[in-house]
Amino acid sequence: MNPKKLPNCSRCSLQYLLAFIIMLLISGAGYAQTTNSSPDKPQTVEESEEEVVDSEQELEPVGIKLGDFFYRDVRASEGVKLRISFTLFAEVKQEKEDRFLKIYDHTVKRIRDQVIIAIRLSETHDFQEPSLMKLKRRIKIRLHRVIPQLEIEDLMLRDFTYFTDTD
Repeated sequence: MNPKKLPNCSRCSLQYLLAFIIMLLISGAGYAQTTNSSPDKPQTVEESEEEVVDSEQELEPVGIKLGDFFYRDVRASEGVKLRISFTLFAEVKQEKEDRFLKIYDHTVKRIRDQVIIAIRLSETHDFQEPSLMKLKRRIKIRLHRVIPQLEIEDLMLRDFTYFTDTD
């Protein structure tokens, strides 16, 4: 093709296309250098085993159901009746799941008591937070005080409902 016979807009598009292809080639060559810093040296077995060990350490946490909770309370000082219900899950590392379940089987009632105490100690505006961080934190602290062997990463509240009735 002769560029002189093309109209102006086609000549500009050809120039942009060539510039784009050159940029792709340049950026592609830079990418190859950064990903494979030494092309002559192949990856050893020890290096590949280290990558496998690193990937095993990044296991996803497991959610374990701690129970369904339904709580009613009359708070005379505030003049309201509370009704709260939710399902509580504990997030635990996979490698510690078996140990957690053994401890949990022996402490189900203590865990339930501590969750109820944490709800009683919470104020009404704690239940109105979108993330419920104060309530989760309070439950986690109480559980850790009573049963320090439970290694809980995080708590999740599911199907949380909160109702207030004024007198």
